[in-house]
Amino acid sequence: MRLSPRLWHGLIPTWKPMDLGGPDRDAGSGGNPIGRWSPPPIGVVKLNTDAGILNRTGTGMGCVIRDWMGRFIGASALKERGAGRPIEAEAKAIWMGLKEANRRGLSPIIVESDCEVLIRKLRRKEMDRTELGSWCEEILRLAETNENLSGEQVIWSFVSRTYNGAAHWLAHSIGVWNSQVVWVDEPPLSLLVLLEADMGRSSLGLV
Repeated sequence: MRLSPRLWHGLIPTWKPMDLGGPDRDAGSGGNPIGRWSPPPIGVVKLNTDAGILNRTGTGMGCVIRDWMGRFIGASALKERGAGRPIEAEAKAIWMGLKEANRRGLSPIIVESDCEVLIRKLRRKEMDRTELGSWCEEILRLAETNENLSGEQVIWSFVSRTYNGAAHWLAHSIGVWNSQVVWVDEPPLSLLVLLEADMGRSSLGLV
């Protein structure tokens, strides 16, 4: 589904509690006290990502994609050996999720992370010669590809961890699986429970 540029950009100032609320505001402070995930506007999909350091085993990254009705579209989790900088792992989680969204032609899209510094850099399109800068460049390149799918810009959204539970769980649970796991259309039962809790209901539709 394609939204006109005028309508798409018009969603930004009225989107609550999902709105950007200023360049660095924690969306979790905007009136959703029970900590539920906020669905995107109709016709838009949302990608939630997270990363974390696993106890002595490396770094975990997770991402989950849902539509405006909260229906599960896909998810993936990746484990890498060694403990690099957390912010770079957060960037790789976004890259991983956006790459999958592009592969499946999912657009327009909101990318949501609880890493405030990284979201700020992506909004400002900050790139430099550091490793983080290189990851930002790769992410922004993927964002341009995504924008070409629908003609709509990717929205970068910062959200508190409270509202990022499914992606957080994936990033920290990958240690019990192989190095990488991908789910399409149907999540594992343990993730389904989290998705249902996010929506505050006992059953959740699957795409």
